Amino acid sequence: MQKKTRAGYIVAIFLFTLFLALLTHSFWLPFLPQQITFIKGVVAFIEEHSGFLEGSAVIAGAILLVWNALRNRLLPPSITIEGEFLQSVTIKELRESLGKWGGQVKWVDREILTVEDLRRKKRVALKGTMKLGKTREAIELISKAIESDLILDRNVFLPSYFIGQNSVVSMQHLLEEKLYNKTSALIFIDDLSHHFNGEILDDLGDIIEIAEKICSNLFVVITIRTDQWNKQHRNWLRTHGVTQYKVGFFNKSQIELLLENALELFKIDAEPEAKQILINKNDRTPEHILSVLRQLNVNQVNRLTVMIATSQMGYETKMIWFNNRRQIARENEIASEIIQVLSVFHASGLVPLKHLVRAFFSLNWIQANNWWQIFSI
Repeated sequence: MQKKTRAGYIVAIFLFTLFLALLTHSFWLPFLPQQITFIKGVVAFIEEHSGFLEGSAVIAGAILLVWNALRNRLLPPSITIEGEFLQSVTIKELRESLGKWGGQVKWVDREILTVEDLRRKKRVALKGTMKLGKTREAIELISKAIESDLILDRNVFLPSYFIGQNSVVSMQHLLEEKLYNKTSALIFIDDLSHHFNGEILDDLGDIIEIAEKICSNLFVVITIRTDQWNKQHRNWLRTHGVTQYKVGFFNKSQIELLLENALELFKIDAEPEAKQILINKNDRTPEHILSVLRQLNVNQVNRLTVMIATSQMGYETKMIWFNNRRQIARENEIASEIIQVLSVFHASGLVPLKHLVRAFFSLNWIQANNWWQIFSI
């Protein structure tokens, strides 16, 4: 494991400060007292080499982004606290991480994995392709484990990107602090194949093994995308004794139940024929049904007709997401720019940390002379 060094943070802070200072020099430079000879020289140098300095600023920012990407891979930032390599999380916070509606639609129990399975196996993984409801299944399993007193709500933990910045000795010490005097605990690892690769995956395995020596009644719940995993992930699951459970597509009765639950939550009245269109034309993933109804809810449509159902089900889930992004872009210029920044992070394989997204967004916004609106994001 890599040791967390103060020098690394000093370099990052220096690069980030240089990055913003050089890009914004045209705003703060005129306010410097021109009577001092040294400052006059600095002003003249900056004005003469402004193009070079702006290029340097971009390079400095790129170095900061790459440095951050290389040193970590992490879980979704909405439920990750920077500074903790193992973060305690409540079931309420896990549900909120699913989005405004994701955790509120009544759950359809597909009986994939039970609390008794978790009790016996201790280390389990829900595997499948994208948008099949793996994370929701995992959160419901954790919720039932809490309700059955298998674990306490305050004893659920998420690993973060800081796991690779500690030595084995310091890791053991930190785990002892987290798990001291706990009769049971659970580590939830969401989207393993996306957030943990290479050495960071090995570090995660070390955490689990060390944690189990401290808390013998340790449970591990994992979700993993089979369209993303590789040989290392599969070997890792076998090496660490993780029992895998497949999450498949919804069957017709499950789709019907999900639709009824979602219509109730979104307060949408649906014609019987319109319901049948949604049931028969969906791609058998919960996301397809929910994304359609979320869009109707945003557009304040409270009645689902045959015409609306036919037009909505003509799109696949990805196209619905695209249309939603396009609508956001039309309605909010700042949101449109942020979406573009997030696309850059995604295409580069970088984790969109909030402070880095803000910095990258600020660069584009300053160059467009809209710098005063940065503080509204």
